Amino acid sequence: MRKALAIILSAILVSSCSFYTGITQNVKENPFMPSYDLSEALEGDVDIFNPETPEEPPAEDETPGDGDETVTPPPATAPNSDEPPVSGPESFSFALMTDPHIGRTDSGVTERGEEFLKFLGSDTEKRYDFVVCLGDLTDTGDIYASSVEKFIDDARKRTELNNFIYVIGNHDVRTQSKAAWDEQFSVLTPGHDVSRMMRYSYKGVSIYKLDNSSRIFGKEQLRMLEEALRHDPNKYRIFLAHEVVTTGGELDQTLAIFGSEAGELLRLYRIMRDYGVSMIFTGHHHKGNIIYEGDYFAEFNAAALHTRSGFFESDGYAYSVDVDPISETIKVTAYVVTGEEESEMPWRETATYSFILHAADEVGKEPETDTPEEQEPSTPPESPDTETPGDTENGGDDTAADA
Repeated sequence: MRKALAIILSAILVSSCSFYTGITQNVKENPFMPSYDLSEALEGDVDIFNPETPEEPPAEDETPGDGDETVTPPPATAPNSDEPPVSGPESFSFALMTDPHIGRTDSGVTERGEEFLKFLGSDTEKRYDFVVCLGDLTDTGDIYASSVEKFIDDARKRTELNNFIYVIGNHDVRTQSKAAWDEQFSVLTPGHDVSRMMRYSYKGVSIYKLDNSSRIFGKEQLRMLEEALRHDPNKYRIFLAHEVVTTGGELDQTLAIFGSEAGELLRLYRIMRDYGVSMIFTGHHHKGNIIYEGDYFAEFNAAALHTRSGFFESDGYAYSVDVDPISETIKVTAYVVTGEEESEMPWRETATYSFILHAADEVGKEPETDTPEEQEPSTPPESPDTETPGDTENGGDDTAADA
């Protein structure tokens, strides 16, 4: 018995070490700095993954105007900026989903990609500014599959900004390295080679995309995150991550159960508290629709987009998220797929949840000496109270390691 236990603990230790070394793989500079400005749309005329070579313009159009002076066109990609927004905060909406698991072949699985495209609207009637996927875009990590590229392109072109924000999940790195994901999808974030960890700036709000696909964040990522928050000129902040962080509950695969150490979670809570982070959106759980509301921040754990028969699986969810810095609110509206594939809108609204969009007390703070581990808050946050609203039930995944 003791020998078996020792073998198990050794395996956990080895795997944990590999997680720590892989989190900041290929990261040379702080990926959260500078931010990526979402205010200008990506070029949407061509397939970004299979760009066509544009035709050469007529000779007379190459040098418009008088003489030999040429006109330089504006850049087609969004600029990077850490400057405070000139026009002040404005409200905006984005479509949210998680765990589409493209390519999953288990029995009872139904992909809901076509229904999600209808949820977004059309090329001419766009309902959202951009799309957020909270991880496990793929089932096996096949990021080069044509179905994955087509889904991203079809989805982003139905948004105002032609953009698709993905969060890397544990399934996404099953057969591909984190560096491979960055290389393939940095086309969505021109100028940012490390795209799995970054900060988006839009209408006075900072959206931080974190990597906990290896079940933990790691000390280095949290150090870089805190450094970026110190310099952040936007006073409203939101986090995105794949794995559940604070929601607790029955075997819901929180980092506290499956990988992360208590000290890391305390540091994350302290960072969110000290730098005025209002919310963190997470996926991974599949059943989802779990809410944690604390004194300083809230977590919304979304249910999976794909459906599968089984108690611990999702009925197929997509969400509309309205962010309003003016009234300082975040509204999340949940929709469940109806199964009416021929319908123009095969979704049914199930619930609406409201959260406070807290303003950070200070913005653009000067760098400080990094807080050593021993100076983490000595008093842990209270045990989170959870609820499973809507027509879902709180529960865990039947295969925690594979969700």
